[in-house]
Amino acid sequence: MRSMIVPVAAAAIVLIASEAPGQAATLYESLSPKQMLVLLETEKGSAELDEGDDDTTVEGRVDGINYSIYFYECDGKEFTAAAGPDSNCLGYEYRAYFSDYPNDTDTVNAWNNEYHYGSLWRDDEGDLALQLNVIVEGGITDDNIRTTFAWWRAVIESFEDFMKERK
Repeated sequence: MRSMIVPVAAAAIVLIASEAPGQAATLYESLSPKQMLVLLETEKGSAELDEGDDDTTVEGRVDGINYSIYFYECDGKEFTAAAGPDSNCLGYEYRAYFSDYPNDTDTVNAWNNEYHYGSLWRDDEGDLALQLNVIVEGGITDDNIRTTFAWWRAVIESFEDFMKERK
């Protein structure tokens, strides 16, 4: 029953996030960190551009959880090449880290077995990392980007509930 929470919540979000009737959606064949920031300005939560030393990410916070958006396959370069603020990227990934939860293999496998949106893994420091990948190549609309952000929020909420039940 718990695994139904994310799809039901996301389905409700899709209805809320839909474009107004008659309003044309913008189609993106690639997406830059700056464009993502503009698209997320209307969403609940905070986000800002982090140009870092060599890689630009969007850093945000939803429901008290910090997350990052990483950009991939930018400007025709290799998959992991650093993104600039105006880079044209073919994919992006939401990611959040959690250091206060059990990080054993059984917990990671239980999440990945039960929930199909938001992959869980352990990073090199032993923290749990939750991620949701999105492919832009081939076209994606502003409505879909906002809806995927709503899915990300639902994944974080489901993860928090999942971990509270395991304590």
